[in-house]
Amino acid sequence: MSDQYEKAMKYYSWCLSCPSTHSENQQMYDEWAETYDKDHKLLDCNGPQYLANAVADFFPQHRQDICILDVAAGTGLVGEELQKLGFCNIESLEPNKNMIAIAKKKNVYRKYFEENIPETGSTNIGKDVYDVVVCRGGFGGGCLPINSLSEMLRVTKPGGYVAINTNPKTFDVVPMYANIFVPLMKNLEELGQWKKVKEEHHNNYIAGTTGIILVFQKTPQHIRNC
Repeated sequence: MSDQYEKAMKYYSWCLSCPSTHSENQQMYDEWAETYDKDHKLLDCNGPQYLANAVADFFPQHRQDICILDVAAGTGLVGEELQKLGFCNIESLEPNKNMIAIAKKKNVYRKYFEENIPETGSTNIGKDVYDVVVCRGGFGGGCLPINSLSEMLRVTKPGGYVAINTNPKTFDVVPMYANIFVPLMKNLEELGQWKKVKEEHHNNYIAGTTGIILVFQKTPQHIRNC
């Protein structure tokens, strides 16, 4: 096992250890940004590709017209996979400057929101803006608050999709999510705010761990133009 692999596993394990504060979390990503993409290759990370493919299933045509927000976009790994599949109207929501700097070199996103979803309230993004909102790994380690579900739903157009990709253990081991996250997703469906339209499980999400993809469609079922 190479030193670089061990270093990559150290960072990944840190993500799963639930850093106690937002500043600690951001400090870790400040340090990791430079080797983030390389480390994800070493860890055999397939999440971005799985998530992009899951989104593409809902849009067999006219993908260039679909407006997408990538939440916790990082260096743009999901954005790259979406672009390969013909999606080009993609925007980034990411609080870490170093990660954004790497993403900008790839010319994947047309706009960058340098902010995180707040614990209460909303981001600077308008309501009903996107056909799709994606989030890969953003809930790992508790990087995103519970409020993120409502906020992602708010910025999604009626009839649009919210697609989440993470390690399913996240919902149980992260203290802020335990016994809250899954019931909240179900409650939003019971209230008629969204409907689960896809659930996939993959055994090789990253570093041999299991990953889950959940896709919800916002109601009512009507997608407006960008």
